[in-house]
Amino acid sequence: MNKIISYFAGNRLVVNVFILVVFAGGLFFSSSLRREMFPNVDIKMLTITTVYPGAAPQDVELNVSKKIEDELGKVDGLEKFISTSSENMSLIQVWIDLDEKDPESVKQEIRNAVDRAETEFPSEAKKPVITENKTEMTPILHFLITSSSLSEKELREAALQMEDVIKESEGVSGVTKNAYRDAEIKILADIEKMKDMNISLDQINKSVKSYNIRSGGGSLQSLTDQKSIVTMTQFKNLDEVREVILRSNFSGQRVKIKAIG
Repeated sequence: MNKIISYFAGNRLVVNVFILVVFAGGLFFSSSLRREMFPNVDIKMLTITTVYPGAAPQDVELNVSKKIEDELGKVDGLEKFISTSSENMSLIQVWIDLDEKDPESVKQEIRNAVDRAETEFPSEAKKPVITENKTEMTPILHFLITSSSLSEKELREAALQMEDVIKESEGVSGVTKNAYRDAEIKILADIEKMKDMNISLDQINKSVKSYNIRSGGGSLQSLTDQKSIVTMTQFKNLDEVREVILRSNFSGQRVKIKAIG
């Protein structure tokens, strides 16, 4: 070791050339290195989201979350899982053991467990969506839109406008809205009027669904182009909802939603 130190101490030119070569090599290879502000790291966490339209939190817990939890309990290699059952939706976060040597195999077992649980879901529940949580999905900016004077409808419109502006910005790969509620209409029916007119809640539900549809009808192809056929009878305002016909007869008498409100 002393000989090496003595050699370099007496040959400064060799030392300077060596440092210059190392510096030049560093510059050359740094240009080809992949640089990321948020490197994509697998944090071994999955999120299972299941939509159950029209269900109360208790029903979501009993008919969806609990069934998935029972199947996840049979999977080895999990550190823990936490479920949250809210109105219309079940959210389950699953953590894989950090010491697990084959996390991809565990992820597949989780998917298989969810598939088994799905066979026991109510028919109204949607197919569960499994998302792998990675650092590349971490948002770098959060925007909060709030107002003491604007209505929720106006806030939704403002959020959509901001979303369009952000999406058009260079370098933006995606935008996600949280706590954003789609517009909904509540029909408050008078039970006594329903009894007098012999109208059931199921009848109201089916009538509204039959009027508010959007479906594809295939495509129409000509010699020059091809066009998609879409059938739309979606509601545009509250008056159209009030005019939905619940029942009619051959004499032309009709019972509309506005008659039972």
